[in-house]
Parts: sequence; C-alpha cells; structure tokens
Amino acid sequence: MSADTTPNLMSDTTPMQPAEDPATLQLKQSMLSNFSVFDHENTKTVDVSEVRAIIASLELYPTQTELHDLITEMEEEEPTGYIRYDRFEPVVFRAITEKRYSPASEEILLKAFEVLDRDSKGYLTPEDMEMYFTEGEDSFSKEELDEFLHSAIDPNTGTINYRDFVQSMLGPSS
Repeated sequence: MSADTTPNLMSDTTPMQPAEDPATLQLKQSMLSNFSVFDHENTKTVDVSEVRAIIASLELYPTQTELHDLITEMEEEEPTGYIRYDRFEPVVFRAITEKRYSPASEEILLKAFEVLDRDSKGYLTPEDMEMYFTEGEDSFSKEELDEFLHSAIDPNTGTINYRDFVQSMLGPSS
C-alpha cells in the first residue's frame, strides 16, 4: 500500500474503550439477566420496590439502611419510583467487586438463630420469627416475611429447624 492510501489510525478521535475481561463481562451479564426478570415491560427499568429482590438474587444482602442508601444512589435526581438499569449497574457492580453485603457465614447464622432460640429447642416457630423480623429498624415487610416463612418452615412440623434452613440456604458448598 502506498503512503497516501494507508489509513491514518491516529486521526480517529473516538477514544478506544479497553476490552473488559471475561469475568467482568460474565458478572455484567448476570446482573442484566437478574434485572431483566423484574423488567416486565422490557424498558430497562424496574420498580424501586424490586431492587432488594434483584440484589439478593446476586447474593448481596444489605441492611434496610444500606439498601436505602443504594437506592438513593441509583435514583434519578427527582425520584420516579423506578430504577433504570444504566443507574443500577455501576452501583451494584461496585458493591459486588468490593465484596460488600455478602451473606453471613454458616457459623454466624447459626449463632444468630441460637440467640433467638432461648430454650435451645433447635427450632423456632413462625410466630417467633414474625415477632423478631417485624420489629426494629431493619424489619421485614409483610411480603419479605411471607417469602422467608414459605422457604423456611418445615411442612412436616410447621416449625423452622434453623440448622436445616441454614444448610439449605447456603447450599452444599458451606
């Protein structure tokens, strides 16, 4: 090729974006996939009330106060009640890569349940859990409590055997 027909690559004023590594691409795809489950109208927006479920599906478990802070960071200047994916992704990506809001270890979860089990029975009743989970600053909503109880109650006994529940929650890798 002669010098006058060689393309001048230096004249392109568009800055090149560095290629993202496969792990980053996979994480972002997972985030988009989980977000999309709640994006019922395919508009890359979700109702603000669904953010907790989305980030929990990504294994992030902030307190109610921390969740409020995350949502505030994701919202528009004038809150609309909806969160756009382009505002969600950087906030949640940073939380995941900084390993914030990770689930507690099996040992910590069992100790927490044992504190609630004052009689050392090895189980708690749904009424116990309702009382504990609906009081205080980080209380569960009615929907969250119902979802928890649905997954935690042993259908044979009607109680929550917390050792079994923690094992099922953490899976075989714990």
